[in-house]
Amino acid sequence: MTFEDPFGDEHHPLEQTQVIQEEFPDTAMHPALEPGPLVRTLRAAAESPIMNERLPGPSRIQLDHRAGVLHVSGPGLPRVRLVRTSTGAPDEHIPIGTRDRARLTLTVDGEPTPITPAKGRLSRRSYRVDAKVGNTRYRLVPCAYGESRLLKDGKPLGELGSTGDGEVRADWDGNATVLAQDVAVGTTLAAAFATGAAPWWETAGNVIGELIP
Repeated sequence: MTFEDPFGDEHHPLEQTQVIQEEFPDTAMHPALEPGPLVRTLRAAAESPIMNERLPGPSRIQLDHRAGVLHVSGPGLPRVRLVRTSTGAPDEHIPIGTRDRARLTLTVDGEPTPITPAKGRLSRRSYRVDAKVGNTRYRLVPCAYGESRLLKDGKPLGELGSTGDGEVRADWDGNATVLAQDVAVGTTLAAAFATGAAPWWETAGNVIGELIP
């Protein structure tokens, strides 16, 4: 199955404040995860929400890195499940354990949903993750060192942040109409792949520096 790119290369820069310095493209977004069982249940209804009173939720995030299973649910939200197949060892730098779409199964309220993570190379755009739910296309693409922008059919909904520990913070665009599905899918993508990346020129410089004796 091919995933068409409806967004192109145009994005909407927003002012950023958080800076997280990393060295290599494979680890530009977050540190290695613990090799043992990692199960986090965060942002439950009684805890601090990732959204304001106007939005559905809050989200409940359950991440098991070793098993390769992520669940996102919450009041008024569709249930989203992302599962990694057991083939091969998990990548310790990726919360869900892989960026290979052939090893990932995404469902929204039980319905299969195409998901296409880019391979993650030098550019921030190479860390994008695309998903299509019905006729709606989502893209999560890094826009700063620690944040990624969530786009819905090419229009920005807000910025999400996650270090890969199963916790997601969100800054939703006050001018956007953010629906329950938007919150659930965006949270899933951020929790599964973490957010942010260094600019290509910095990553390239670090790689070249490591090659010079």
